[in-house]
Amino acid sequence: MTAGPATARLLAAVTAAAALAAPAAGLAGCSGSPAPEPAPTARPLTWTPVPLPRGNVPLTLADSTSAVVVGATASTGPTLWSLGPDGRTVASVPLSPHSTYAFPARWAYLAVDGQHVVGVGRAIGGAHGLPRWTVWDGSTSGVQERPQPFETFGGPRAGGLAGVATGAGRDVAVGAWDDGGPGLDGAVWLRTSGRWDRLPSAGTPLASTSTDLVQVASVGLTGPPGDAPVVVVAGATTDLSGSAPAQRPVAWTSPDPRGPWQRHDLPATTAAARATGSTCDVTGCWLVGTDGDVAALWHLTDGSGPAGGGRGVAVERVPLPGTVAGTPSTGALVALDGATTWVVVRGHSAAALVHRDGAGTWSVWTAPPGDVQALSARSGHLAVVAAAGGTRRLLVAAAR
Repeated sequence: MTAGPATARLLAAVTAAAALAAPAAGLAGCSGSPAPEPAPTARPLTWTPVPLPRGNVPLTLADSTSAVVVGATASTGPTLWSLGPDGRTVASVPLSPHSTYAFPARWAYLAVDGQHVVGVGRAIGGAHGLPRWTVWDGSTSGVQERPQPFETFGGPRAGGLAGVATGAGRDVAVGAWDDGGPGLDGAVWLRTSGRWDRLPSAGTPLASTSTDLVQVASVGLTGPPGDAPVVVVAGATTDLSGSAPAQRPVAWTSPDPRGPWQRHDLPATTAAARATGSTCDVTGCWLVGTDGDVAALWHLTDGSGPAGGGRGVAVERVPLPGTVAGTPSTGALVALDGATTWVVVRGHSAAALVHRDGAGTWSVWTAPPGDVQALSARSGHLAVVAAAGGTRRLLVAAAR
C-alpha cells in the first residue's frame, strides 16, 4: 500500500517537528507554565506483584469506580482479567473473538464505565504488515468482538486509532484519517449497537490545515450524571506558520461526538509540547503530556451545561511538585480516585509517583520499579503495569 499525498506531507512535517525535542525559549502558551511547588517529603509505599495465570503478560489497565480490568496477552491470543476489590486477586473475563485478526490481537486501548467494558485490539497482518484493528464490548462478565467492515478503521486513508472512551451509554474512539486535505485529520468513531461509524471531521477544528497539522492522542468523556457527556480529545498540532515548525498541546471538546467541536490551546512554555493522555470523571478531565523535556499536567472543566452555570470550558496548567517538575521526563500517566489525582512521571532511568488531594496539596510516594506503562487507581488501591528486564508485571499497592 502506497502512502497518499496527504500522508507524505504529514510525515515530512512530523520529521521536521522532531528537531524540536529540546525546549525552545520564549515561546509560551496562553498563561505559560506556573512555578513549581515546593518538594514534599516522600511517603513509603509497598508494591506487590500480582501474578496472572501462567503464560499471561499484562499490557494495559482501565478502571471505573466499580471495576478495574487488566488487558493481557497469551500464546492463545488476548485475555482480559478483572482485579478484585482487594487489589490482589484476578478473575478471568471471558472473551468471544470472531474475526481473523481478533485471535492474534494485542490490547491497544481499554475503557470501563461501571461494569461496561469497551476495547480496541491490534494485530499486524496483510501483505503490507499494517495494523488490523478489532473492537470489543461487553461487561466484566464477558466481552464480545464486534467484526467491522475493513474500511471502518482500515484502507488507504486510515491513520490508526489513538484511544477509546465509554460513559453514559456511549462508546467513542479517536484516531487519524486522510480526508484528502493537507494532512491527516483527527477522527472520531461512535458505536451504535454493534456498529462503529466514523464521523465527519472536514471543516471542523479536528481537521488539519496547510499550516496546522492535527495529531490526537487520547479521548475521554466528562459531565454530571444525567447530562449528555462532553467529549474531550487531547493531543497536539504541528504549527508550520513560523520560521520553524512548532508543536502545541491542544484539547478539543464537543457536547456530542458529532460536534460542534471547539479547540482549546493548552498553556506551554516551549515549542515542543503535546498532550499524550487523559482521564476524566463527572467534574472534568486531567490531561498529561510533555513540555520540552519535562512532564506537564493540565486540568479541563466544562460548565457550559445547566449544572455548570453556563461557564464554558476552562483549562489551566497545574504545577507538579518541585522535585518532579524539573526532572527530564519521557511522559506521564494519570489516574483519578474520587477527588484525588495520581500522576506517574516517567523518567529516563526511574519513575516518580505523586498524589494531589481534593484541596490541591501534593504528596510524593514510593514509585513502582521499572518503566510504568499503565496506571489505575480505585478506593485507595493503585495498580500499574511496569516493565523491567524484559518482563512486564502487574504491581499493586495500598495507599493509606
